[in-house]
Amino acid sequence: MSALEPTRQNASATDAVRALHGSTDDWCLLELGEQQTVFRRAAGQDRLAIGSHKTALAHFRHFPPTAVEMELAIMTVEDALASLRLPAGLTLYCGDALAWQIARLAGIDPASGTTVSIAAVEQVFERVAMMALGHPALLEGLPEHREFAAGILILRELMHHMGFESLRLLS
Repeated sequence: MSALEPTRQNASATDAVRALHGSTDDWCLLELGEQQTVFRRAAGQDRLAIGSHKTALAHFRHFPPTAVEMELAIMTVEDALASLRLPAGLTLYCGDALAWQIARLAGIDPASGTTVSIAAVEQVFERVAMMALGHPALLEGLPEHREFAAGILILRELMHHMGFESLRLLS
């Protein structure tokens, strides 16, 4: 299956969000993929050529990534996001493993909450940024791979630049 084909998981996540919102178009389902990031809405979808693996491969020559590598990756993600036009006031959803991992790292207990604030995403991103400045990943309690660093960078940038205050997790 190619990365462009919808999976059964993506279809069921879309169905779950539609069940919550009915026929309204006030939601966005985020898919943080390895090669691309997809924004699904009732009105259609947008794909950006930024993904955790692709971004890590293009920008992160080291682990942890250096501060310069992080800045270059941020610029690439910001450039990709500049082409995206989403209506204001959307509720952002995601069921990807990366989003759940970020929630756990932010101290969110999945049993008691399924909303991740932009502040929680920023807190995890700041820990990645500390790694880029020399703090060991193990001390920060973060996964020790480039794709995680790229994934949190993408999520942080899109929430910040697209005006999302929170992310609702889907199981």
